[in-house]
Amino acid sequence: MVWGRANRPVWLRCTVSIVAVVLAAAVRWQLSGIPGFRADFVTFYPAVGIAALYGGFAQGVLAATFSILLIDFFWTAPLGSFAVARATELIDFLLFFAGSLLVSWLIETVQSLGGEIAERKRTEQRLQESRSFLTESQKISHCGSWSFNVRTNRLTWSEELYRIFGLEPGELEVNYEAFLEAVHPDDRQSVEKAYSASLVEKQPSFESELRIVRRHTGEIRHVHAKCVNQFDAAGSAVRSVGVVVDVTERKEAEDALRESRARLDLALRSAEMGAWHWDLPAQSLYFDEQACHLLGLDPATFGGTEEEVFRVIHPDDRKMVRKALTRALRQDVPFEAEHRAVHPDGKVIDAAVRGKLARDGQGRPVRFDGLVWDITGHKRMENELRRSRDELEQRVRERTADLESANEKLRMVPSLLIEAQESERQRLSMELHDSVGQTIAALKFRIEHVIASLETGKNLESLQLLREFVPVLQRSLDETRAIYMGLRPIILAEHGILATLDWYRRELLRLYPAQHIELEARIGENDIPEEFKIAIFRIAQEALNNALKHARPEWIDVRLALEDGLIALEISDDGVGMDLDSILGSRTAKSLGLLGMKERAELYGGKFSIRSTPHEGTTVRAVWRNL
Repeated sequence: MVWGRANRPVWLRCTVSIVAVVLAAAVRWQLSGIPGFRADFVTFYPAVGIAALYGGFAQGVLAATFSILLIDFFWTAPLGSFAVARATELIDFLLFFAGSLLVSWLIETVQSLGGEIAERKRTEQRLQESRSFLTESQKISHCGSWSFNVRTNRLTWSEELYRIFGLEPGELEVNYEAFLEAVHPDDRQSVEKAYSASLVEKQPSFESELRIVRRHTGEIRHVHAKCVNQFDAAGSAVRSVGVVVDVTERKEAEDALRESRARLDLALRSAEMGAWHWDLPAQSLYFDEQACHLLGLDPATFGGTEEEVFRVIHPDDRKMVRKALTRALRQDVPFEAEHRAVHPDGKVIDAAVRGKLARDGQGRPVRFDGLVWDITGHKRMENELRRSRDELEQRVRERTADLESANEKLRMVPSLLIEAQESERQRLSMELHDSVGQTIAALKFRIEHVIASLETGKNLESLQLLREFVPVLQRSLDETRAIYMGLRPIILAEHGILATLDWYRRELLRLYPAQHIELEARIGENDIPEEFKIAIFRIAQEALNNALKHARPEWIDVRLALEDGLIALEISDDGVGMDLDSILGSRTAKSLGLLGMKERAELYGGKFSIRSTPHEGTTVRAVWRNL
């Protein structure tokens, strides 16, 4: 109980000290009636000693202080007055306090010495027990200990270490050189170099796996050696203490297991597969190196958690994989799933995973064992086949729709031909009215003017008027030629669409010298089917006439090109543009030939579009699939 006072609370130790002093004061009160009794301090020294013994030095000082207060109370008469009558009494107080301090210190010292002695005995007993336990443990675990004094070259071995080296205890006077002689020649230099380096570099520990050769039998054993180096204050090596464990059986088992794993890894790599194992009670996952690389995991940092694995599974596939796992656990069926795995670099692969559930003797699920492999190529082939099939079906549908559209248009050919004839007649009459008709009317007026001049004898003026007739007549001839050439240009049959478009561009430039018309052809003549050429010319002819007559453009670009297997015609101008929403629903669309251009394009399976914005120009575009 005395030695455990450090575990007592302070309030309890202080309380015991005060109670001891109060009891001493009570005894002092009872003895005060004895005649001639003047030993006022006798009863308080035991109280100080009890306080120091129970609570420690501080509690002894507390008891001494409280005792002085009570002694002063009992000192003089009348009883209860607090006063020091003489200087000698003050000295007695001081001597009592000093004596109390000495008593408390002596008790504290004795207790400390007694505790140290008892603790030393217990330590020695534990050390002996530990040595016995260590000896038995070394025998069971084939582990021997050693101690090497660097300064004296003295090497001390345990009994088990002798047995590991194939020697009887004490058979060999061991030193560092004798130890090196027992090391396999192929390992001797590396072990000596590594151990010496650990002493020179002042490494706190050193460990190595090496082979030893038993002296009497020549048997080779694999051992694992580990030691702790000790250095003095100057940094010089003093001692090395360590253990040696015989790991021969473990190495043989590891080599056999490594060989089996190598064969399995070779087979899995050949099949582009990885192995995995899931310990269900421990919630620990193992993926071999092939499986890690396949799923985009780093084998060096993979912690074997479910969260890490599901993190690489594509978010859209996680629910499906968990559902397959739950089904395998509840229904005792194989775990099968196909999912996408997202690598750290963003690469996505398709993976197939299979696993079989194992149960213990009580039928509880304990682990999954399975394989995972890359099916990206297989999936790609499936997708390509599916896409090819869909494209083929789409092309069949489109061809069917084209045939139906063609049949429908064939049924409409008679009415279309009549409407086309009427449209061409109307267009021709308008052109004759706008060009040739106006020119002839102007000539009639000028001829009448010449006749009037001749009648008045103005011959020179009449001659000048006749000279001015020549450019007007030439322009009328050009316009008439453009009209009949536009009806069926001979150059189209003789030289092709590209030459025809270039000829028509030059003809228009003679009629409208203030405009700029550019032709860009990015297609060969042989790439354009014959039946498309007249439609291309008519659409270009209509679009150019509309632009020059109504749009007042500065530039017009005509572009004919081959784009991704499509024949594309595009006429763009920078003219005044138009409001398509209001024009397409009116008679103006028909007068501009917009519907005719659309029908010409669709007659051969093409598509027609027009884009225009007021003050921002107009773009006419027709596209046909190349046959």
